[in-house]
Amino acid sequence: MNNYSQRPSTFIRIGSIILTLVLLTVYIFGYLEAVHAKRLAAQSDMSLSNSGRSNSVRETRQINALVLANPLDQGLVNLMYVDRLRTTDTAPRRLITALADLGWRNTAAQQNLILQAVGEKDLDTIIRRTDGLMRRSVHVEPGLNMLQFVELYPKSQPILVERLGAQPTWRDRFFDQAIDLDNRALITARARTLLRIVTSKGELSRREAWLSLRTLGQAGLFEEALTISNYVISKENQQKNREIADPDFKQLGARLSRAQPVLPFEWEIPKTRGVSVNTHQSAAGNEVTLRWNGRGAPVLMQKLTDIQPDTLAVLKIRGDTNAGSLDQNIRVILKCGDGSSVTFTPENKISPTIDKLWQANGPTPCRFANLQILGRPRDIARSIIIDLNRIEFLKA
Repeated sequence: MNNYSQRPSTFIRIGSIILTLVLLTVYIFGYLEAVHAKRLAAQSDMSLSNSGRSNSVRETRQINALVLANPLDQGLVNLMYVDRLRTTDTAPRRLITALADLGWRNTAAQQNLILQAVGEKDLDTIIRRTDGLMRRSVHVEPGLNMLQFVELYPKSQPILVERLGAQPTWRDRFFDQAIDLDNRALITARARTLLRIVTSKGELSRREAWLSLRTLGQAGLFEEALTISNYVISKENQQKNREIADPDFKQLGARLSRAQPVLPFEWEIPKTRGVSVNTHQSAAGNEVTLRWNGRGAPVLMQKLTDIQPDTLAVLKIRGDTNAGSLDQNIRVILKCGDGSSVTFTPENKISPTIDKLWQANGPTPCRFANLQILGRPRDIARSIIIDLNRIEFLKA
């Protein structure tokens, strides 16, 4: 009787245990599903470059559910975009449009939209979204490399110049990157960008331009470098067509006083042991004073010129020295990139303290030749002071 009467309570305990196990199993399963969903949601910052393995059908369904529950979450829409590409190799246009319409909330989404635009050669989208990332100081170096790649396409120049004109935070670094332009295509592309700035009358400072211009000169793009240099100098002097020849050394003096970098076609003072230079005002106007220890035959001054080939060039030079006439202490040559050159010889009938004409001993061998003022070798080294007031080419 007693044993029989205890059976209901035993059955109740057993049933309670079974029910508890069932509920616990359901709870654990639900918990694991929730954890899995959270893990998927945490992948919303996933770009194609770190997407890894393919998703399962179950994960795809869970991603869809997450997006349906949060359709304005760009990270989740981005996760759906990555999932579609990993499972089907293509993403529907409406999904791409939806991802783009959600703005700039998610960095990985912007990366994926840039990659999508690269595949479609959509230069406008590449530049705009790369600009957006870099303005937030996100992936600046990869962004600059992307712009360097896009710059190769001539159609990109108007868009790129428009973005540069907005003075973005990455503008200086874009121009500084010119030091890394290591092939002809990249250098030519940079020339097109700078010329576009010139033709659109945009802002371009000496500091921004000088590395690019130096690279253009080293690559032999002298005509482009001349146009851009003239523009920069005109902007500095707030006047049109300021003469880059600088025959009276006004620009040289201003540049040296401000420690500014030299542009192509400006006077350059090479750093040479035993030679020092300063500029100052004298009774004759601006004056360059070169102090040389008299050893060797160094280049004292030089500048690129733009002279029509096969012409007999004539220079007018005003200056003197502390050790005889100019021609006893300096040599003047025009030298081309292939090593060919012509030498200038002065007339003998004019005093060394006033203008003297120097005639080339042959036709100019190339258009963009380097005018060099060199120290003349001497038997006995002695300190020499050379004062120059003007150097200019006379028109043929």
